[in-house]
Amino acid sequence: MDNEQIAAAFSWHSLKQIFQTEPLIGLLGLAVAGILLFFLLFGFVRFIAGFSKKIRYLNNEIRRTDGAERMYYIRCRRRMWLTLIPFVQYKNE
Repeated sequence: MDNEQIAAAFSWHSLKQIFQTEPLIGLLGLAVAGILLFFLLFGFVRFIAGFSKKIRYLNNEIRRTDGAERMYYIRCRRRMWLTLIPFVQYKNE
């Protein structure tokens, strides 16, 4: 398949044609896409909730401590924020 055939296969016109000729396949495709979107959003919300919980804990520890221990928690918080960047991993925590 060349690029034009691929683009034609995924155009709005072809989707409209699928719904007109095979409504069950179209509805099944929409249901699968909806379920996939739901799980992606659910995973993203879980990730954000866990991340904010860890950051909240680190901020509380930073407020509670002083000296070298405080610097340790500041370093941990900085690493947490840096891990949001793709391909950045800290193995030695």
